[in-house]
Amino acid sequence: LAMKITIEIAPWVVADRPSFWLTHNRPRMDAPADSAIIAPIQLHAISLMSVPRPRLLVIGGGFAGLWAVRALAGAPIDITLIDRCNHHLFQPLLYQVATGGLSAPAIAAPLRHILRRQKNVRVLMAEVCGIDRDARKLSLSAGDTLDFDWLLVASGATHAYFGNEKWAPYAPGLKTLDDAMHIRAQIL
Repeated sequence: LAMKITIEIAPWVVADRPSFWLTHNRPRMDAPADSAIIAPIQLHAISLMSVPRPRLLVIGGGFAGLWAVRALAGAPIDITLIDRCNHHLFQPLLYQVATGGLSAPAIAAPLRHILRRQKNVRVLMAEVCGIDRDARKLSLSAGDTLDFDWLLVASGATHAYFGNEKWAPYAPGLKTLDDAMHIRAQIL
């Protein structure tokens, strides 16, 4: 007796962990007519709750870190975004804050607010002080450690004087809100 069995996999969620139902008993159109005499297969639940989801740590809430986290919305992965600041800064408009054209809140949005609808992410305001690649652990300045399966380092950049550090008092950097507010205070 030749018979074709069709199996469907339909995802479902229990406590934010994916699981799957394997179902059967939808005969295909090309199945032999006598296949209906086969007893139906019972519903089975295969729970993946015992399998831990991969953990991704993202260092930095700037453009690279934030866009990477947003691109993984809905992915079966637990993401932790770590940044020293609690906000994402739109750096191209820092000069507007420095010259008094815009207020600081106009170009800085809280990371938790930006990611509020993304269920697979949490945001930590902390400073990373060490990475142990072999042990897959990240050390925070407060003394805590975080385990990870994947690590994305998007910690940003700073201004450079190309070996002429004596220029620093005369050419202040403009990478943070503090830099912009310092320049603004000098202008005003």
